[in-house]
Amino acid sequence: RTTNSTPLLTWQSTRDFEFNNYTIELSTSSAFSFINLTFKSGGNISNNSFRIATALDPGHNWTWRVVAYDKSNLSRISTNALRYELYSNSVPTMPNNTAPANNSIILYNRFNFTWTASTDVDSDNITYEFLVARDTAFTDIDLNRTSIKTIWL
Repeated sequence: RTTNSTPLLTWQSTRDFEFNNYTIELSTSSAFSFINLTFKSGGNISNNSFRIATALDPGHNWTWRVVAYDKSNLSRISTNALRYELYSNSVPTMPNNTAPANNSIILYNRFNFTWTASTDVDSDNITYEFLVARDTAFTDIDLNRTSIKTIWL
């Protein structure tokens, strides 16, 4: 599962001495009932990788395979078709400060910051970044903590 819509596909090179080119086929049908996209990869036998330059549509499970053609136009299809699951990643919900309130003035030496937990429809792990600044534009930052996994500091 990935959000990379322009993957680098790699495969084992053919051993055909009469090699002509590779053709990469992508389908949203795991049985290749139809081919959505076809790409040709030059005539170098050791050129066993190909980057998809046009972004694949998210929300589909893509299956890809390689066809090796020789100079007589005989072909052999790769023995394994590989699945590539592409999805759109959703942003988590915005956390809200619970204590202290925004723009409040604190006169204590010690206090806790707390906020509501974010949720994520993709079930991704959520971490927080915590910034304290002297100005509301956050150009003069006093504290920057990253990778926080709790809802307090």
